[in-house]
Amino acid sequence: MTKILETERLTLRTFKAADAPLVAEYVGNWNVCSMLSRVPYPYTREMADQWIAGHAASPDITCAIDFEDAFVGCIGQDQEFGYWLAEPFWGKGIMTEAARAFVSFLFEEKGMHDLASGYKKDNTASGAVLQKCGFEVAGEGTLFCLAQDKQIERWEVTTNRHIWEKVRKDW
Repeated sequence: MTKILETERLTLRTFKAADAPLVAEYVGNWNVCSMLSRVPYPYTREMADQWIAGHAASPDITCAIDFEDAFVGCIGQDQEFGYWLAEPFWGKGIMTEAARAFVSFLFEEKGMHDLASGYKKDNTASGAVLQKCGFEVAGEGTLFCLAQDKQIERWEVTTNRHIWEKVRKDW
């Protein structure tokens, strides 16, 4: 396990094989899974094992989120900036804290200039997290959701280094 970032309450780190049971449990929750585009439902322990094992060979940046020394979610940058949080931890400001730290990491440490993301139109909590990180709506679109087995409507959002430099002063 390698620590990537630390905030006041969180540690963002590499995933370890021992995270698989909780990944399967948390992502296997319909309320989480149905908000993600590339995750099938039901989501199994074997899928979690394979997903974690695949990180070592991937150029993507994917971090486990620990809150009070317990694994609670995931944040990453691959095709887009994205994240998920286990339902018992919703509404505690965890994802906003993790997202602000991770966006800062991407701009400061990884030299990124532009970030893109998106969220399901009815997922206002995710929209609020992204807005607090400086993302702005760039348009509307659809994306196939494996768990729901259908196209979902979503807001497409973007931010860039210049916007981030302005908004981070208020964090």
